[in-house]
Amino acid sequence: MVKIHKHTANLIESKRRAVHQWAENLLVYAVIMFLFYGVLILSVVGFLAVVFAYIVSDDDVVEEMMG
Repeated sequence: MVKIHKHTANLIESKRRAVHQWAENLLVYAVIMFLFYGVLILSVVGFLAVVFAYIVSDDDVVEEMMG
C-alpha cells in the first residue's frame, strides 16, 4: 500500500514538474515572440512614418535635412 502511494506521489510530482516546465517554456516563447514582433512592428511603423513625412513635407525641407 505504501509503495503504491509513493508511486502515485512520484507520478503527481513528475506531472507537476512537467506542467511547470511547460509553463516556463511558454513564457520564454511568449517573451521572445513579443520582442521579435515588437521590433518588427516598430521598424515597419518607423519606415512608414519616414515615408509619410517625406511625402507630406515640402521638398525644400527634405533637401535641407539631407544636406
